Amino acid sequence: MSPPPPTVEQIQCLLQRCGSSGYSVYDHLTDLVAALIAEQPEDPYAAFESISQSLKVLREKKNKTKSSSIEGAPQGGPPGGPTGGSLGGPSRGGPLGGAPCTLNAEKALEHWSKSMKHLLQQIAAPGKELSFSVDCTDFFDENRLMCWAGCGFNDKEAFKIYCCLKQLAASIPGVSSVRYWGKILAKDEDYIIAETRFEGEEPEGETATEEETAMDKRGTGVNTYTYFALQGDSNKWRLLPDALPSHLETARKIKKILSGDLNKQVVTFPWFAGRERHLLRALIALISSETILCPSGWLQAMEEGSGSDPQGDDPEFEFPTNAQTLASVGSWCHYRPYITKSGLTVYPEVDEEDEEAKQLQETIEEEPILELGRSITEDSPLPNGSPAWCIRTSGDTSTYKETYNNAVVSVHSCLWPGAVTIYHKKTFFSIYNGWGLLAGAPPFFPFTPNDVQADLVDLNEQLEPQPGDEELSDGASHDEEETEKQKDDEDEEEEETEEETQEQQQDEDEAA
Repeated sequence: MSPPPPTVEQIQCLLQRCGSSGYSVYDHLTDLVAALIAEQPEDPYAAFESISQSLKVLREKKNKTKSSSIEGAPQGGPPGGPTGGSLGGPSRGGPLGGAPCTLNAEKALEHWSKSMKHLLQQIAAPGKELSFSVDCTDFFDENRLMCWAGCGFNDKEAFKIYCCLKQLAASIPGVSSVRYWGKILAKDEDYIIAETRFEGEEPEGETATEEETAMDKRGTGVNTYTYFALQGDSNKWRLLPDALPSHLETARKIKKILSGDLNKQVVTFPWFAGRERHLLRALIALISSETILCPSGWLQAMEEGSGSDPQGDDPEFEFPTNAQTLASVGSWCHYRPYITKSGLTVYPEVDEEDEEAKQLQETIEEEPILELGRSITEDSPLPNGSPAWCIRTSGDTSTYKETYNNAVVSVHSCLWPGAVTIYHKKTFFSIYNGWGLLAGAPPFFPFTPNDVQADLVDLNEQLEPQPGDEELSDGASHDEEETEKQKDDEDEEEEETEEETQEQQQDEDEAA
C-alpha cells in the first residue's frame, strides 16, 4: 500500500525549512525567479543553473560581510503589520533583502527585547505605585476594533505602542488624558503621534518665541491638545510645537512626504517657514479638523452636561442599540474647530474705525467660520466627483433583544486616506494611519524654463547721406559768415597766384 500523497502544508514546510546557512529552498527559488525576471535571458532554461550558482555565491559573501556587523538588520524589531511594519517603517532592502538572516534576526530580536524591558521597568518598576488619575485609553481594545476596520497593528507593535503611551502618561506631570492619535509614515522613520491634554501648567514649547498675533493660545482652538511624537525604536517622546496660522496656511498648499527627521529643513514650493516638526504639527491640526467625528447629537449633550472628554461615554446621550443606525453619513458630524484657508479658527476682533476692519469684514463674508458640529453631509466631494466619506460595517450585524449590536461601524475619509472613525458598543474614536497626503492634491513639479533665445540678427546700417552745400544752408547768419570767409580765402589764393606769376616772369627776363 503506497503512502498517502503529501499535503500542501507539508510541501510548504519542506520548502521553507532552513538549513545551516539560514536559507530555504523557497527563498532561493524566490530570488531565482526575481533574477530571471530582472535579467530577461534569451534562454532561461540554460541560464537557470548559472544564476542559481551566482545567488549562492552572493549569499555566502553577504553572510561573511555581515557576520561582524548588524548593518542591514530589519529596523524596528520583529516583522510589522498592515500599517507599515514596525515603528521604524517597512524594510527597504535590495533584491536579496527579503532573505532571512539568522544573525540579523537574533540581533533585531535582542534589541527589541531590551527596548520593551526598559519600557516595562518604567511603567511598573518594583516598589513604585502607578497613578491612575490620567485618562489613558486602552490601546489593545482600540487596536482590536482597528483590525476590524482594516487599519490595525500586529500584536508586537500594538504592545509597544501601548507601553509607550503608558510611559508618556506616567512620566509627564500635569497630563490629564493620553490617547493614540495616529501614525504618519515617512521615508526613514515613521511618526507615532500621541494626543494629550493638560490641567494647569503645560510643558514649555518653542512657540514662546514664535508666537503670531492671530494664533490660538494653549488650550484653545487648534492648540487645545498637546501632541508628542515617537520615532523608530526610540522610547523618547518629542514635544511638538504649537500650530501657527502661517504654517497651517502653507501646509494646505503643499504635498510632501515627510523624511522622518524633525529638525530637517522643508524644501518645497510655496516656501514653508519652518522645520519638519512644524509641518508635522500643521498636518496633525488639518487632519484633526477635517476627520475627527462624533455621532450627531452627541456634541449637544456634551455641551449641556459636565463632560469634558472629547471622545468618551456621556450619560446624557443615548447611543442606538443597533449599530446600523450609525452606518449612514447623516449620522456623523465634525467635532474639531474649522480651520480657514488662512489658518484661523476665530477671526480677530478689530475696531470698526480701524483701517483693517473693512478688509476683515470682506474676508469673513468670503469664508465664514463653519459651526462646530456641522454634518459631514455638507462636506464637498472630491475633485473627481467621489464622495468625501464612505462607511463600512463589519462583524456581527445581528440585533439582539435588550443588548447592543456587536457590529463595528467605520467611517473612512476619502479626502485624507487613512483617517477612520470607529464605533462599537457606545464607544467611538478617531485615528489616522497614513502618509499625511491630501487626496487629489497635485504634487509640485517645477516648470522647465523656456529655451534660451538666440541673439537678434544685426540690422544693415544705412549709408550716411552727403547733401550739397546749398541743401544744408537754411539762410541763417552762420551760413553768411562762412560764405564771406570762403570769399576771403579765394581772394588770398588769387593774390598769391598773381605774385608767383610775376616772380616767374622777372626770373625769365633776368635770364634773357
